[in-house]
Amino acid sequence: MKNIFMESMLDLRCTDRNWEALKTAFICLQLHPCDPYYYKQLAYFLAPLVLIRYYRSRKANAR
Repeated sequence: MKNIFMESMLDLRCTDRNWEALKTAFICLQLHPCDPYYYKQLAYFLAPLVLIRYYRSRKANAR
């Protein structure tokens, strides 16, 4: 289920629906506010898309 939120966040950001992306990040935080993994969506909202693509490409190449 966690990956669904990530793809949703990136889809919203790529289509310039930033308000919806921010709301998605806060919904995730409300689900598990004490779990640091759920802050990743907020980090994905704040990080530049270029940095996210770079991180994901490096992660994919490491496998």
